[in-house]
Amino acid sequence: MRFLKVTMLLLCLSVPASRLVGQQSTCDKIPKYKPGKVIISSRTELLRYISITPDHFNRSDLPCLARELKRRFVLMQKHKVVNVEVFDDSDAARQPNLRVLTTEARPSDYRIHQHIHGSYHFDMGDEYVLLEPDPRDDQTTTKLSLTEGSSTSCTLKIGPDRCLTAMNHIEYPIEAWRLAESGTVELSVTVAADGRVTAEGVVAPETASEALRDAARESAASWRFERAQSAQILDVTYRFQLVGAPDFLPHDKVEYHLPNEIVITANPPRGPGPTM
Repeated sequence: MRFLKVTMLLLCLSVPASRLVGQQSTCDKIPKYKPGKVIISSRTELLRYISITPDHFNRSDLPCLARELKRRFVLMQKHKVVNVEVFDDSDAARQPNLRVLTTEARPSDYRIHQHIHGSYHFDMGDEYVLLEPDPRDDQTTTKLSLTEGSSTSCTLKIGPDRCLTAMNHIEYPIEAWRLAESGTVELSVTVAADGRVTAEGVVAPETASEALRDAARESAASWRFERAQSAQILDVTYRFQLVGAPDFLPHDKVEYHLPNEIVITANPPRGPGPTM
């Protein structure tokens, strides 16, 4: 009987932490994170920032990170509501006084927000984790499954099932919009095995202005995908279109048709346009 008790104790001690927090799946290796700014920490609620390296933003590592965050902040610290924003840069995660992106936000706030590519949420048993390639555009977000044996198909992906994990927010270039410029930019894009992207060059520059070409190249070069066994080469078309009623300010809309097309539309300018 004593031998049985000792054996059971050793088995319990050998179980990974991820199996001791009520989760359904096992994680061989939980991503390490760096603590960032704590915004709210009360007896019931926690809102804070953390950072992980860019390669951990994927469908395998983020659920494993969620298990560790639940163990630490829900089970150990007993918070009933937990919201954690996950950055890809430790300096950005430590920034004080980060404002919500409203009309009062500063340019630096937009730059810092661009480093958020995931988040963990727990509210009285309702638990989920988000993969957010562009935190300013909800249509790019994927809600990841935390259930064993299940798989999540990403909102934005290439190939059979390779998720887009990070990208810079794209808008209609203000200088091109002021001049009522529209056009098409065709790029040759290489996605390396590690997920990094190189925008090789403009295939058809004659159909768009320099401002539109630069915007398309910068956007494609900011993409990052999940790892794969080999590189992929894509032909990607950016379409910049002016539609609707003229206005003094641009109202952008982006449609993603990966892997081959992104459409950025805005209303035409009315008058000379604002100075920005």
